[in-house]
Amino acid sequence: MAPGRSSGRGERRGGGASLLPLLLMVALAFSLSAGCVSIRMEQPVASPGMYRSGFLEVRVFESMSALRKEEPTKRQILCELYDTHQVPTLALVHRSTEPVWALSDLPDGRYRLQVVGLVDEKGELHSLGSTDQMDFDISAGAGVRLSVILSSGQGLAENVGRGALMLGLMVACASLDEHGVHCTWP
Repeated sequence: MAPGRSSGRGERRGGGASLLPLLLMVALAFSLSAGCVSIRMEQPVASPGMYRSGFLEVRVFESMSALRKEEPTKRQILCELYDTHQVPTLALVHRSTEPVWALSDLPDGRYRLQVVGLVDEKGELHSLGSTDQMDFDISAGAGVRLSVILSSGQGLAENVGRGALMLGLMVACASLDEHGVHCTWP
């Protein structure tokens, strides 16, 4: 038999070992996306006559479940509000570590809420593993309610789905490769 040729008697060419890096990537994507921070905007709240300027309410929740139960986090999460009128220069308007806060004197314009990190009991700022920001418009007599979700699971579902698809394709290619059909990846 020529060197490098299989006798066809159940010999394997080691294709299973190539799945280990993919399995590690799926596990890494799962663990990293479990801490995804996201910001959700509810429809702008109109309140004619109540405010002559725009208003904003920000609420911070640990999870989607806590949002549904209306239970804000007990942790101090630093959120910063910027005026983006002068892009690329952003002007800091407000910063807070409160789980629920509101501003009612905002001039018309475009703003950005940025989730910066966790402030511990010593007052030190720590990364959340991921951050998010959202740009939005404020107009007189109308307001915006933003909900920050610290572990939304939105990225988690997408990453797990992509990882499962990739894993399935890799297993299929490994199986086909064992039968003499070679798969190539772009």
